[in-house]
Amino acid sequence: MTYWNRMTRRAVLGAGFFAGTSLLLKACGQNSPNRTTTQTSDGNLIATCFAGSWEQFHREVLVPAFVQATGGNVTLVPMVSLEQVAQLTASPQNPPFDVVLLDEGPFNASAKEQLFEPLPVDLVENYGQVLSELQNPEGWGPTTGVQVMGIAYNPTLVSTPPTSWQDLWASQYRGRVSMQGMQTTQGTSLMVQIAKMNGGSETNIAPAFAALQELKPNLAGIAPNAGALATLFQQEEIAIAPHDLNNVMALKASYALLTSFVIILKALSEKALKKHRYHQP
Repeated sequence: MTYWNRMTRRAVLGAGFFAGTSLLLKACGQNSPNRTTTQTSDGNLIATCFAGSWEQFHREVLVPAFVQATGGNVTLVPMVSLEQVAQLTASPQNPPFDVVLLDEGPFNASAKEQLFEPLPVDLVENYGQVLSELQNPEGWGPTTGVQVMGIAYNPTLVSTPPTSWQDLWASQYRGRVSMQGMQTTQGTSLMVQIAKMNGGSETNIAPAFAALQELKPNLAGIAPNAGALATLFQQEEIAIAPHDLNNVMALKASYALLTSFVIILKALSEKALKKHRYHQP
């Protein structure tokens, strides 16, 4: 049985534009007796993406190009990776999405052989232009980007640029700090970093939770995703927060905000950078 025989029309429609940056859902390409007809039928592709600059790119560039080239329709669902995996795991034979964009960590921790299809390289015309380092040796979707996380801040509210992660605990930022929650890859990565700063590790993040208790006076709130964190910056409800470089650049370009970005090099080793690919966003 070939891959083409197992794919539904909507999955074929999506492959050309979305498969090169995403993962195809396994049940969407099966003629399974347990597979029911859902709202994804009739050429409507349901695809996930990340909030913030990723969603902006999908809506302004990728989706219009897909619609123009195929005549199909797209329903775009911004959602963090862990929530995507949770929904797919709960309904593997009748998934709510056709293609998904996932961070590397949640993808590797998922039952990927049961949930996803390998990438049909023959459907992606420019796949040969993808750097070999970004192609997945196991046949899954390629890496779409290498993410850099640092400290974003509003220079109109912060007179002295931060130079260390520890600056987030400084008293002058009382009620002006935010971060993403642990349901996001960034939030989890940040917790690991905070744990390492306080004697912990990837397998011992208890010191990070203790440090968060000390950070509470400075926290204005926990953002559920990158888009929500950007909104807090736009509304000047916060002055400083760990953030991704691409989202900071989108803030500056779209909202004329004077948001600046500092990469804390001591905290970003080569190994840590690799963990932020697909990493994404």
